[in-house]
Amino acid sequence: MAKLLKLRRGTTSQHSSFTGAEGEVTIDTTKDTAVVHDGSTAAGRPLAREDLNNVSSSTIAGRLSNDSLATSKIAAGALPTDVTVASANIVDASIATGDIANSAINSDKLANNAVTLAKMQNIGSPSFLGRNSSGTGQVQNLSASDVRTMINVENGATADQSASEILTSIKTVDGSGSGLDADLLDSYQASEFVTSAASDTLTGSTYTFSTSTDQKIILQGSSNPYIRFRESSTDKAYIQWDSSGFFQFVNSETGEYLRIGSGGNGLIYVHDGTSSTVWHSGNDGPGSGLNADTCDNLHVNNGESTNTIVARNGSGYVFANYFNASGSFGTSGAGSGMGLFIGTNGSDTYARSYNAAAARSLLNVANGANNITNNNQISNGAGYITSSSLSSYMPKSGGEFTGDLITHNIRPDGNGSRALGTSSYRWSNIYTSDLSLSNEAYGGNDVDGSWGDWTIQEGKSDLFLKNNRSGKTFKFNLTEVS
Repeated sequence: MAKLLKLRRGTTSQHSSFTGAEGEVTIDTTKDTAVVHDGSTAAGRPLAREDLNNVSSSTIAGRLSNDSLATSKIAAGALPTDVTVASANIVDASIATGDIANSAINSDKLANNAVTLAKMQNIGSPSFLGRNSSGTGQVQNLSASDVRTMINVENGATADQSASEILTSIKTVDGSGSGLDADLLDSYQASEFVTSAASDTLTGSTYTFSTSTDQKIILQGSSNPYIRFRESSTDKAYIQWDSSGFFQFVNSETGEYLRIGSGGNGLIYVHDGTSSTVWHSGNDGPGSGLNADTCDNLHVNNGESTNTIVARNGSGYVFANYFNASGSFGTSGAGSGMGLFIGTNGSDTYARSYNAAAARSLLNVANGANNITNNNQISNGAGYITSSSLSSYMPKSGGEFTGDLITHNIRPDGNGSRALGTSSYRWSNIYTSDLSLSNEAYGGNDVDGSWGDWTIQEGKSDLFLKNNRSGKTFKFNLTEVS
């Protein structure tokens, strides 16, 4: 009769805490496999089943050495995606293109310079590889015409043209409307030219309009055009045509201006907010309304002031110190004979007209008096003038004048031949304003023989010497002594 051998057994969990005797064999009921013990290792060493069901794939892979599996033992599609095949294990033509999925090889998988021209698609001649379609995309086979269009070069263009040939070609297409945009014009940038399309500032020193045309500058486009004058950046003046019908010169600094309108009274000077008519030979005269301050530098006065124009006062009287007339009396006045005379009656200072009889009465002269009694007197029987009464007058032939001489101008009767005082009789002081010195008529000086014309003028703190011949002015160097 056969005998039955049963070994000790337990689950995998029970084996984990069991250490069997050396050489002892137990059964793992979880894995359905035998376990061999060595007397020291807990859980022992489970044996692999025939179907390797109790052995993990990582354990099997870890036990395989390099090149231990023949390629014939690997079924198609059996390798997982995380398996890497060394390039040394890939021979030429061993990988079919059908086994490479679309987009499986990216650009980062290709080494630099790895793709040779021989590996690229064949193209016809002449042609270029590039792209002229919009957007990004595949490389395209471009014709010569496509490339010329892309680089903007005409068919037959050459690179060996001289500067003269290029200039000749440009001249065939330049001019108005050509679109030619040069960098310089006569060596100047466009920013250095004034254009008609924008406001600009001229920085040159002088601009000369040298043409035979009289009309040089035209201002148009606005109703009140003007030209502005500035001192640095400050407005100072301007000249302007105003649409109201006048032309004006304006002083912006003072607010005053001169306006030219129409007619004899069209010249207006505006000052302090007041418009004043400018008087001239065309609008003065009677009825003009001109109220002048003087006439021939003389003021109007109704009193006895000197150097004035006589005017009647409120009572119709005319006042004067003297009435002086020149010329001869006519005989055709009121009545016959000498006519009328002007004089006073001795009781007041009013001048009245007198006939001959009244004048003789004032003069105390008899009618028809004409007798002369001797060479030294003129007598009418009532009174006379003797030669002794002339002693207070200076004769023309000269003499001594003991009183003050008040007059306008004193001049010699010759030019450069008369003296004021002598070497023995000198004036104590000369009181004058400016002192004019000239020895031209005298014939020059005793030093170098030249003549001069100088004027000494007084300043507040200096004396000035002006050369009237050269126009130069000098200043005396004065030293203060007290």
